[in-house]
Amino acid sequence: MNWKPHSIKQEAVLFSDKRFVILACGIQFGKTAAGAIRMKMEMHRYTDPLDNFLIVAPTYKLLQQSTLPPFLRAMEGCGEYSKSDSTFKMNGGGTC
Repeated sequence: MNWKPHSIKQEAVLFSDKRFVILACGIQFGKTAAGAIRMKMEMHRYTDPLDNFLIVAPTYKLLQQSTLPPFLRAMEGCGEYSKSDSTFKMNGGGTC
């Protein structure tokens, strides 16, 4: 996936060295895309097979329709998604 941050603030979110990063802004800023890329970066940083990651959304519908598709596009080729148990297993790494 070839993706480029569209603003300095979005780039700051991606490359922050903080453990927790909050991106609170208006609609159409790119929060979902930035979150997917940030998760991919973290999953490549922590590669122990026992490492676990969590993606959350306010509702199941929002998770399925808005959050999960960009994450799966970002992670294409990095592992396998299991619909039956809603998990993404990294190639040689952890589980999200």
